[in-house]
Amino acid sequence: MTRLKEDTIVIIDNRLLIFSGAINVSAFTFELFSLDLSTSFENNKLTWTLINEKSLPVYTSRSAAVLSLDNSRIYLYGVPPRSAVKGVIDNSGIIFIFGEFNVTNLTSNKGDLYNDMNILNTVSNTWTTLSIPGNLPI
Repeated sequence: MTRLKEDTIVIIDNRLLIFSGAINVSAFTFELFSLDLSTSFENNKLTWTLINEKSLPVYTSRSAAVLSLDNSRIYLYGVPPRSAVKGVIDNSGIIFIFGEFNVTNLTSNKGDLYNDMNILNTVSNTWTTLSIPGNLPI
């Protein structure tokens, strides 16, 4: 497996999934890799499975991956220009996403920070955006 940067990771049951990422500032991958966590392994001898070679339909580098409460769906958020996001889900199926970054210069990795929180209600499939004034924890 090529060493990826800015990849997106989620664990479902005993499987670690890695959604693409960046090889460098101008080369991105569009694959999905899997690692079986149900058996023991050595860190320097990992057995990765390539699930979809170059066939992910979306850009997922620096995205947030949040697993649904019943493990049946993976919610991906953070396509350009917003990236470097983190997401969590509560026990009622509400996903909170904060920490978005708009990269305006890929070489120097400079850009703008967003001061808002996006909320997805996975039960009603509705989005809400909150403005966060004041001092931020970043």
